[in-house]
Amino acid sequence: MASGSRNEERWKERNGYHPGTMVGTQGRGFRIIKPEMCYFCFDVLYCHLYNLQPPQVPSFCNENYPLFVTWKIGKDQKLRGSKKTATFLPEVPTAQGWDKIQTIDSLLRKGGYKGAVTPEVRRSIRLVRYQSEMISVTYADYLHHCRSRSQGEH
Repeated sequence: MASGSRNEERWKERNGYHPGTMVGTQGRGFRIIKPEMCYFCFDVLYCHLYNLQPPQVPSFCNENYPLFVTWKIGKDQKLRGSKKTATFLPEVPTAQGWDKIQTIDSLLRKGGYKGAVTPEVRRSIRLVRYQSEMISVTYADYLHHCRSRSQGEH
């Protein structure tokens, strides 16, 4: 059990999770995202896949924030997630090495625009920028969370 606790503490450090404290993130004095949000997503998927009742309403902050969930599958760890949206997480353009024009053009294509992308088209779009927070949990983390929860540790 001590080993699991030590691993959980390292995981929390790696993901910037510090309960009861304010953690700086992208100019804000706190983090909204918590590992429990990922666990809830696992719960929802599990209940759906096994035709069970949806999980109980979570106790974490349930304000109106967009949620983007991805998961990695297969040996090559390809990302899978929501489709048909014309948005990128703020980290994507930097990770792809795109400048502003390339990012806007990619968003137009992702949103289904099939015409010629001209300077006039780019000037006509309404662009909304936002901040994001990322956190990851593995299935092993989720299983550990479930065991802790069932043993009354959570």
